[in-house]
Amino acid sequence: MRRPAQPPPRPRWDATARRVIDRDGGPLRVLGGPGTGKTTLLAGVAADRVLNTGVDPDSVLVLTSSRKAAVALRSQITRLLKDRGPSRTAREPLVRTVHSYAFAVLRLVSTREGLPPPRLLAGPDQDAMVRDLLLGDIEEDARYWPDSLRPALGVPGFAGELRDLILRAAERGQGPEDLVRLGRTQAVPEWTAAGTFWHQYEQVTLLAGSEAQESAAPAYDAAELVSSALLAFDLDSELLADERARVRYLLVDDAQHLDHQQFALIRALGAAAHEFIVAGDPDQAIFSFRGADPTLLTDRADGPVEVLKVDHRMAPEIRKAISRLHARLPGAGPQRELLPREDEERGSVQIRLLASAAQEATWIGDQLRRAHLLNEVPWSEMAVVVRSTVHSLPVLRRALLAAGVPLAVPVDELPLAQLPAVRQFLTLLRCADDPTLLDQDTAAYLLESQLGGADTLALRRLRRGLRRLELAAGGDRSSGELLVDVINDNDLLIALEDSEATPVRRIGTLMRTARKAIEAGASVEQVLWQLWKDSYLEQRWTAQATRGGPTGAQADRDLDAIVGLFDAAARYVDRLPAASVAGFADYLTAQQIVGDSLAPTAPLGEAVTVITAHAAAGREWTVVAVPGVQEGVWPDLRMRGTLLGVERMRDLLDGVIPGDVVSATAPLLAEERRLLIRRQPGQADVAGQRLAWRGRTTVTGPRRAGWFFFSIRRRRSARCSRRHAGSCCRSWWASCAFLCCDAEAEPGSRRRAAAQLARLAAAGVPGAPSRLLVRAARGVHR
Repeated sequence: MRRPAQPPPRPRWDATARRVIDRDGGPLRVLGGPGTGKTTLLAGVAADRVLNTGVDPDSVLVLTSSRKAAVALRSQITRLLKDRGPSRTAREPLVRTVHSYAFAVLRLVSTREGLPPPRLLAGPDQDAMVRDLLLGDIEEDARYWPDSLRPALGVPGFAGELRDLILRAAERGQGPEDLVRLGRTQAVPEWTAAGTFWHQYEQVTLLAGSEAQESAAPAYDAAELVSSALLAFDLDSELLADERARVRYLLVDDAQHLDHQQFALIRALGAAAHEFIVAGDPDQAIFSFRGADPTLLTDRADGPVEVLKVDHRMAPEIRKAISRLHARLPGAGPQRELLPREDEERGSVQIRLLASAAQEATWIGDQLRRAHLLNEVPWSEMAVVVRSTVHSLPVLRRALLAAGVPLAVPVDELPLAQLPAVRQFLTLLRCADDPTLLDQDTAAYLLESQLGGADTLALRRLRRGLRRLELAAGGDRSSGELLVDVINDNDLLIALEDSEATPVRRIGTLMRTARKAIEAGASVEQVLWQLWKDSYLEQRWTAQATRGGPTGAQADRDLDAIVGLFDAAARYVDRLPAASVAGFADYLTAQQIVGDSLAPTAPLGEAVTVITAHAAAGREWTVVAVPGVQEGVWPDLRMRGTLLGVERMRDLLDGVIPGDVVSATAPLLAEERRLLIRRQPGQADVAGQRLAWRGRTTVTGPRRAGWFFFSIRRRRSARCSRRHAGSCCRSWWASCAFLCCDAEAEPGSRRRAAAQLARLAAAGVPGAPSRLLVRAARGVHR
């Protein structure tokens, strides 16, 4: 059951916020720490200008850093406009991301010049293209790469670092020729080779555009969007004048996430605006790996400064813990001083040092369950924020589900092709297009997928049945070969029982449906739709989703994944109408990073969110658990971009003198600390862990509680927490059973534990220990 969304309370402005709302115009910087209401204030300013000053909504533009933040801010402004006056219509979106505005500028240029509209090259597409070009360089033995880099060309991480180098250079207004020139000037052959590759990449992008439905439509990645929009302003003064005349009120939120090109774009647009407000917090800058530079907000933004100091979000105990982290950040700023609000609750911070990842996850599950049962905190108001879901999710999933805690992982944490609901369809498409790809392992995978519906026992019975028939006919083929044959020819299933043959018939029918559609010349979308309709998964998943619970939550995620799959197919067909289904499957599989999708998704419902710290930016919960605050995990001080010298190139382009000695880890440590500061709920559970060797209380090994753990704890030493009773019944009786068998425990405690076990067994509580165990426990400790 999903809890209906409650509208946020009407904001109460303090004196500083009231000055911002009542000002007459001009440039202004608004600084404020976490929870001081910067975003809410900008929403209030936008609504005030439309309602109280009669401004045309099309003349107000609010820019933010991410699409999700833009959607939330747009909803907030729309709600304010509806609540306070008659509705007003606008031709242009009131809230955009910086990249969305840059794309709108380029589309306007294309319309004026009668050219095809531009195309956006999404991050996964760009990453896949870089990998393909590198594979081509390996096959052709491209000689422009230095000998030291050739062994790394096929390594997955190298493609990501090369893409990062190109993006960081483009964000600073550089092109392929500039990077080649910089490499020669600084005697860095890696940059010269990367510039040559970049030129090749641009040529391939243009050729890909010529194959699209919009012939010769230019394709831009995220960095090229902004630089191309700036170039359009520089080359067309009339275009810049028209945009300045249209946008009279420019408000920018989360300005600490802007890179140099984005900052130059908003400055060019806002220089002539009647009102130009830039809001942000340098201490919340966590996207430096994308080129963000918080010093642009503090050093290069124009106008006077207003500082929001009243904390509307954090409880006092949380604020004390965050202030200890703030104190260790480099530099200083007036936004770090946070004042309490009048009606705030006290809140709590719990810090534990635990002996293993399993104990850590179990303790977190127990604390979340207690918050739900004792404090009546909804599951949807809780989150577990991790440094990396890849490393933390498996252990957390097992522990939280064992504790009865519903779990939700946002779909956009994984690339689309890696989602189980999508992977089975892509595999079936490939095999339908090329029957030779249907081997033994693929046949077994399809039969055990949700398309086939066979479990391990059913597949084993099917294998035995096929093998029995084969031996009776005098053959000697393996069961795996027989699986492939019966999928291609269902007539061989006549001698099998229906329960054994049903999964094979399902896959065989879907395979023939797909092949028939492909032979008829159907598009990728049409083939997918035919498979989806004939699989009957829609009815099954929809029914499960309406029932709720863990099964319903999984069905919601599967349906969201399918919606994303059809959205990706639609975009792929629009760009390449004649492409094959195998090409589409390869296109999705090649994507190694998560893309941003506009496809609608179901709300997560009443479940605890497990999310990375970067993805959690801009979101709020009542209770937040932060596991893994330990050395080597959080903070993660591994150097990035060392192979191609990305950081060195950034320093050179930003004006750092080559001979200066600077710390390479200090900026990483500061960003990791800011990443932890971003999490400020009403309550917080922070867990650090150590590995236990040879015993429950002996803690040693290479992994130790990190610097941040002791920064919050304030003490430089800590002992591991002992075993504690969980809040679920199974955990409670297990703790009692453990106490009964503990020879070091006090006799009175053991007798009381045995008595409690007897009460559970006598009451017939599900999961309680058997009477035999209770009698044995009493006999031992009588």
